[in-house]
Amino acid sequence: MNEVINLILHLLDYVPLARAVISFVLILFLPGFAWTLIFFKQLSIPARIAFSFGLSLAVVTLSILVSNVVFQVKITGINSLVIIILVTTIPLTIYYVNRAREKRSNESPQIQKKIKGSLLRLLRRLSFWTE
Repeated sequence: MNEVINLILHLLDYVPLARAVISFVLILFLPGFAWTLIFFKQLSIPARIAFSFGLSLAVVTLSILVSNVVFQVKITGINSLVIIILVTTIPLTIYYVNRAREKRSNESPQIQKKIKGSLLRLLRRLSFWTE
């Protein structure tokens, strides 16, 4: 895995414009946009983009500094990339789980009963559920 990341970073050295664009989006936009999906549900698109830049600056900077001070993680390019990816994927995961939960709650009660019955039968077969 480390070799793949090093290969990608090595290839990006030859295309500085692509590296700058990818870095700009990854550091200054994506983490904040992911967090706005969780915290600000009723924002317009221009407002969401504006909040994304501010939140990205704050969240990325603080998460890298906290990992350095609290967990003694050295600040390197690879470590920073991993932290940024984690800071971006955590809110996206929460957002999609909440969205799936909302969709499921809007289904008809009969489907929910079938799902619950299927899950109960499965748990009984696996002996996790005892009555």
